[in-house]
Amino acid sequence: MHFDLHVHTSYSDGLMSVPELLSFVAQHTHLDGIAITDHDTIAGAQEAALLADWFGVEVIVGEEISSRQGHILGLFLEERIPPGLSARETIAAIKAQGGVAIAAHPLSPLHSLGWQEVRRLQEDLSGLEVFNPTWGGRLHYGRLLRFQDRELKLGVTGGSDAHLLHHVGRAWTSFPGRTARDLIPALEQHLTQGLGSFLPTLDQLYYLALASWRKLAVPAWHPHLSPAREA
Repeated sequence: MHFDLHVHTSYSDGLMSVPELLSFVAQHTHLDGIAITDHDTIAGAQEAALLADWFGVEVIVGEEISSRQGHILGLFLEERIPPGLSARETIAAIKAQGGVAIAAHPLSPLHSLGWQEVRRLQEDLSGLEVFNPTWGGRLHYGRLLRFQDRELKLGVTGGSDAHLLHHVGRAWTSFPGRTARDLIPALEQHLTQGLGSFLPTLDQLYYLALASWRKLAVPAWHPHLSPAREA
C-alpha cells in the first residue's frame, strides 16, 4: 500500500478543497489513500471520509496536533484532540481513540519535536516522519535517518505535508497490506518505508506567496478558517 500520511486542506492552511484533493489523488497519483491531517481539526478529514468511496480513495481521519513541544500527527481518530496539551498528553489522547501517534517533521526548527523530546517519547510514539519533502524535512533528513538507525526503535513514515494539489504524493509511506488499517501492525513491526522526492525551492516559495495572499484576501470569519466549526 502507498499512502500519503500528511496532507492539508482548506479546513486549515491548505489551498485545496476536499473534493479537489480526492479527485486529484484518484486521477493523478499512484496513491492507494491519504491521511488528511489539518492543523488542530478533523472536520476536513471527516468530510473526506464521507466522500471517499465516491472517489475510490481510502481516507484516514487524522489531525496535525499542536502540542506544547511540537506537532504530532494523530491518525485513525474519531474525535478532535485540542491543541496546547503536552506531547505526552497528546499522544495519550491519540492512543485512547485507538490511533497512532507520529512525530511530524521531527528535528525541524519549526513546530517540531526536538532530539531530546523524541528520545524521551520514543516508548509512546508509534512512528517518525522521516521523509517530509519540504524545507524542514530536507534540512535534517540525513541526520534523522542516522538518529533513527542508531538510537531509536520506531516505525518510519513519509508524508508530503502538502498544502497545494501538485504537492500531494510527493512523499508517501509504503507498507504491506490491503487496507489503511494494516498500517498499524506494519508500524509496530517496522515494516514501513518513508519515500519520495524533495520539493523545489521555487515551489515552496510559490506556496508561501499564495498563503500570504490568502491571509490578506480571506476574511477572519471564513467558515473553513473559523475555530467555531469545532464547537
